[in-house]
Amino acid sequence: MSKRIQRKSKSQPKLIYIAHTLTQGDSNSKDNRNNNLEDYYKCATEVLKQGHILISWSHHAEIEKRELLNRPYNFWIGLCKQLILKADELWVYTDPTLSEGVRIEIDFAMDNGITVVAKWN
Repeated sequence: MSKRIQRKSKSQPKLIYIAHTLTQGDSNSKDNRNNNLEDYYKCATEVLKQGHILISWSHHAEIEKRELLNRPYNFWIGLCKQLILKADELWVYTDPTLSEGVRIEIDFAMDNGITVVAKWN
């Protein structure tokens, strides 16, 4: 397990990972994915406006989409777990009962001592 560098000051920005669904339920349609990605970007904007640093899978997703790469689900979960390990906090913007991936991210964060913050309505 990697060592974490301790911040010297609490006033420094936190590293935030956003847990938000890309697909939801049985709907993996392009419209559903695009709507969820737009919601994700709104959440990311909130993180940045608060002065924190975003740790994000969205850049990977955009490149994947442009290059028409079709990575399996386990690739994405593995990527997310690696990013979560770097985060100070995981902010959850999706009701975890609606997304298996978000539940996996929450459990992984909690198992690794990462603070989980509920942000969904």
